[in-house]
Amino acid sequence: MIEENIYFDELATKRAVGQKIREFRLSRGVSRLKLGILIGVSDHQIMKYELGQDNVSASILWKICSVLRCPVDSFFILPETGPIGSEPPGCEPACLDDQAVLAAFRQISPPEVRQRVARLILTLAAQGADAEADGPEV
Repeated sequence: MIEENIYFDELATKRAVGQKIREFRLSRGVSRLKLGILIGVSDHQIMKYELGQDNVSASILWKICSVLRCPVDSFFILPETGPIGSEPPGCEPACLDDQAVLAAFRQISPPEVRQRVARLILTLAAQGADAEADGPEV
C-alpha cells in the first residue's frame, strides 16, 4: 500500500519538475538543443526530463537552473512551508505569485493585447530601475 503511494508521488514529482523546466526554458527563449548543449546532454534528454520520463539528477538540475537563471527552490515548493533550498548565484528567490502571474500572462488573448501588457511591464520595470539608480528621495 505504501509502496504504491511512493511510486505515484515519484511520478508526479518527475512530471512537476519537468513542467517547471519547460516553463523556465520557454520563458527564457531557450531551445531544447541549446539548453542541452549548455548543460552537456542531448536535446532528446531535455525532452525526457520535461515530459517526466526521466529523473533529473541534482547536478543536472543545478546546471539547468544556472543556465536558465531560475531558483532551484522553485522546483521544491511545499504548500505548508513555502520554498525550500537555495539557488545558484544571480538568481532571485522564488515567489509563488511570479508563477501565477506568468501563467495568467500566457492566457491573455489576443496576442496584440499580450504584447501591450508586456511593454507596460517592461516600462514600469525600467522606471523602477531608474528610481533605484537615482537613490532614495529626500
